[in-house]
Amino acid sequence: MADGGFKESTQCKDWIFTETTLREKRESVNQKASEKVRKHIAEEYRMQNKDASEDKLPVTLNADEELLLVVYYTCQLGTLAAAMNLPSHIRGYAVTYFKRFFLVNSIMEYNPKTIIFTALYAATKASDHYIPIDQFCKKIPNSTPQQILEFEFYLCQSLDWDLYVWLPFRPLQGFLLDCQKALPSFPHETLFKCHDQAKQFLSETLHSDLYFLYSPSIMALSAIYHVNQDLCTQYLEAKNLQKLMPKVKENEAQLLELQHAQTDINKAKEIGKKLYFCMDPYQRKNSAVYLKRKAEDEEQEMARQRRKIERQKSVPDRNPFA
Repeated sequence: MADGGFKESTQCKDWIFTETTLREKRESVNQKASEKVRKHIAEEYRMQNKDASEDKLPVTLNADEELLLVVYYTCQLGTLAAAMNLPSHIRGYAVTYFKRFFLVNSIMEYNPKTIIFTALYAATKASDHYIPIDQFCKKIPNSTPQQILEFEFYLCQSLDWDLYVWLPFRPLQGFLLDCQKALPSFPHETLFKCHDQAKQFLSETLHSDLYFLYSPSIMALSAIYHVNQDLCTQYLEAKNLQKLMPKVKENEAQLLELQHAQTDINKAKEIGKKLYFCMDPYQRKNSAVYLKRKAEDEEQEMARQRRKIERQKSVPDRNPFA
């Protein structure tokens, strides 16, 4: 099968889960973030001489609400990539980066409106489609190089610098090329049409959790099955891979359901309003705690520079050639 070493990849080891472990991971991240954010908001309230008692603090998002916003912004990211006429694999990289980032971080900690731009820009560099940052920003209204680059390090760090993404588009092409040999009776025109339709189907479902649950090869076979069931069935029989059919059918059914499922825009906006009040004030550049921390960091840096200068003064000015 066209796994091409996927089972030995870091994606398989670190980014493929069961439905249970995936949900547990999201709930754990949400719980830790909620506790941290409420602590920071209480600190902000006290600095503003507001009542910081527990009952006065805003209600934080739960894991399901965070996921709904992630899906919503993932779809927005896909639309943005399409509007910029970027290739499908770059869209796949960007969406994957965004989803992985918010699998280990909370939306209450980092503004998704900023991270979608950072993820897309990082994807262009990682997939050898580099666009100069100034030119990139011209294509995105109200964006600045500083805004996009500010979180690039945090993005890569959250991904554990695992920037190569195994997407289903290459296995899709590989399977259909192999079909020409395994099933010579199928016209090439049928295979070409299948490729284009299956690729479109996969692109429309990039926002789904199935990319955290299945290998790229299974995703590709499921897309082929969706477009042409006879072709997929005969191919698996010709390659003695009939045992994969139940998983392929199951995945295809889930993909089909997700393809037509639309994010509730009103619900997303409602959660977005809730997010505004429970966003970590440490990320708000006009908040009291942010300004305090910035001043402390600047003072520490100045102290470090002073110590460095003092050390340099204490070293005798010796001529190394004497």
